Amino acid sequence: MARYSEPEIESVNIEQSEIARLSGSQIPRIDLRPAIGKGEIVQSELVDSICFVPLETTRGSIFGGISKIVCSGDRILIKDDDGNLLIFGSDGKFVSKSKKGNGPGEINKLWDIAFDEQQQRVIAFQSDRLIFYDKDGNYIETQKCPIGFSEMMPTQWGYVLFQDQYVNFHLGREADYSILLAGKDFSVFAKGG
Repeated sequence: MARYSEPEIESVNIEQSEIARLSGSQIPRIDLRPAIGKGEIVQSELVDSICFVPLETTRGSIFGGISKIVCSGDRILIKDDDGNLLIFGSDGKFVSKSKKGNGPGEINKLWDIAFDEQQQRVIAFQSDRLIFYDKDGNYIETQKCPIGFSEMMPTQWGYVLFQDQYVNFHLGREADYSILLAGKDFSVFAKGG
C-alpha cells in the first residue's frame, strides 16, 4: 500500500513551483566580525539577554535528552529523545505532555515540533501528519501532510519545510531540493537548496 495516494501527491503541485532566490537583504545574518580575531566570541556582542528558566519537575514532566526547544511568547516547547512533546509556561511551570499512541491527539513517532505564532497553536509532526494543539496541549485537529521533512517553520502564509529527501521519493526529481515553501494546504510554491 502506497504511503500517499495519487491525488495527495498531485495536491503538492511541486512541478509548477519556482526556484526560490533570495537577495542579500532578505537573508538573516549574524555579524561575527566584532568577535573574529579575538580568539573568542563574547555573547554580549551577539545577544541582548539570556534568561535561565528552571523547569518544574513533577511525575508527569520527566523527560529524556532534549532534541529541540522552541520558546514562544508564554510557552516553552520541548521535544525529547523519547519522542515526547512537553509544554511549560515561560515561568517554567509544567503545562502538559503528549500522550503516546495512534488515537486522535496521540503521538507515536514525533519528528518535529513548532509553534504557529499567528494561530497560537502547537504543531507536532509525525510521519505523514501534523497534529495541532492549543498552547496548553489540548488536541485541536490532525492534518495529513503529503511531504516528509526533518524540520519546519510556520509562517503567516504556510510553512518553510526542510525536506528529508530520503522520505519523498513520491515527489520524483523535486525531492532533490532541501527547502520547500508551502502554503497551509502543502501546495509548494517555491523550492531551493
